[in-house]
Amino acid sequence: MLLNHELTLFNKCYLAFNDLERYLFRKKFIAWSLFGIDESMPDLLRKHILLTNRINLTLFVTTTPYIFLFYFLGLKLHAFLLVPVLLLLGLCFFLTTQGANLTSRSLLILVINLTLGLYSVLLTKPSGMHYLFFVFSATPLLIFDLRKYVPIAISVLCSVLFFLTIEFEWIPTTFTIEEKPLIILRLSLTIVTFIWLMLLFVYLVNANDTSEEKLRHYNIQLKLKNKELEQFTYVASHDLQEPLRTITSYAELLKRQYLGSLDENGKKYLEYVFSSSIRMKKLIKDLLDHSRIGRTHLPEQIDCNSLLQEVLTDMALTISESNAQIDIQKLPVIMAFPTDLKLLFQNLLTNAIKFRKPNVTPQISIRANVNSKGCTFEIEDNGIGIEKKFQENIFAIFNRLHTRTEYEGNGIGLAHCKKIAELHGGTIGVQSKVSVGSKFYFTIPKQLL
Repeated sequence: MLLNHELTLFNKCYLAFNDLERYLFRKKFIAWSLFGIDESMPDLLRKHILLTNRINLTLFVTTTPYIFLFYFLGLKLHAFLLVPVLLLLGLCFFLTTQGANLTSRSLLILVINLTLGLYSVLLTKPSGMHYLFFVFSATPLLIFDLRKYVPIAISVLCSVLFFLTIEFEWIPTTFTIEEKPLIILRLSLTIVTFIWLMLLFVYLVNANDTSEEKLRHYNIQLKLKNKELEQFTYVASHDLQEPLRTITSYAELLKRQYLGSLDENGKKYLEYVFSSSIRMKKLIKDLLDHSRIGRTHLPEQIDCNSLLQEVLTDMALTISESNAQIDIQKLPVIMAFPTDLKLLFQNLLTNAIKFRKPNVTPQISIRANVNSKGCTFEIEDNGIGIEKKFQENIFAIFNRLHTRTEYEGNGIGLAHCKKIAELHGGTIGVQSKVSVGSKFYFTIPKQLL
């Protein structure tokens, strides 16, 4: 109960200090630059720098009294050696203000390890100084990005080596301390150890709380963006389509009733209006379809063989007109979003047929490879192929490689495919050679299998 009370007290003090710090920064009583922080920095880097400065300041405050304690106990050498330690802590702070963040953090860890190692030898094993290595071994986890595992690993390894060296007396020492000063030192080190354990615990807890708070904030922002998208969908489906329907209706009316009284230019202009309005209508529909991807339902267990047969039935006329030959190997049963996955197969098959070589029968093969990471579907054709320089950009929305006179479409089909693949947590890509053909592949991760 007492420990819980102390932790709660420390946590409240930390939060109060945190609020004060934010207030001073917000009111510009303290400049961010004073602590080596740029307001445009990523949140994670800013957090690490602030923690570095707090740990640095706490070390400075807890180390300074030991100069007077050592001097009072008659350990003048020990007191004198703490002066350069304080200067090095000041250097760490200075480097942070100059933007040398990684250098300052690395130097801080080095100062902590060397100081603990030196004073563990000077104060001898009975003082218990070397047990502080366990306390400070958590410091790198706070001030370094966990992805930078090299400095963290080096720091932890040094702490372990220093501790083992003192504990098993691998380095013989001739230093001795009288019993009375030793008792006082043990008491003071116990207090310091307790304080640092509390501080590190509070730092770790609040670092996690901050991450959870940011996650909640991002979730709220995401919900707001989704609401904006829904509003856009409503506008696109009603406010935009209504005037477009009017334009199309009147253009059709003019075409039906006054086409005979128009000259060739008039007929051409009217045809432009009519075809453009039809194209705009299809474009809005494609945009609506794109925005609706992923809004459905829960994933279901799907037999891809049955799903693909439904796609082939829907495309029967297109397949018949092109004389396309489609070879389908046995496909797996997976967990997926049925409507979206069906649209993905349909778009890739449509492209395989559409972008065929003149006077060449389309040959299309569909297969799936199940591995430890998931399932990879491949759709390969013998079409016109895609130049290598365009292969990375073809999945962007409205990205067309050909004019409408060559191939119809709005350049949104592959953007649909990319969004659907990512909806399932997978990826999509293409391998292609001009005049040889293309192989589109997309993955469904194992957790959805």
